[in-house]
Amino acid sequence: METAQAQQMKDLEARGQTDIKEMQAEQVRSSVETAKEVQNDPKFKTKAEKDRRVKEKQAANTKKFMEERKTIGIKQNKAKNKLKNAHAKQLDDLTKWIKMQIHMCDEEEGE
Repeated sequence: METAQAQQMKDLEARGQTDIKEMQAEQVRSSVETAKEVQNDPKFKTKAEKDRRVKEKQAANTKKFMEERKTIGIKQNKAKNKLKNAHAKQLDDLTKWIKMQIHMCDEEEGE
């Protein structure tokens, strides 16, 4: 049972790492697209205007990315705590069942 629980924790960690990598890839993609949009926008005539707009958009993206990272961290912690609680309950239930079986065997021997 302990090996299965350890494997479940490893799977949860692996899933979390995959989620983080996907999120980071999406964030990089978003940053690149933002820069391309500004560079190709005909409204901005000078390089200074384009640079200013890129900085503004990147700042907004950074704020959004930090919020996403915070959210995914919270989700991972909740999932980890939920799994730990489930494992503790399983272990507790198993311990109670074993004690009950031992008690029943003792009663049978006493008869």
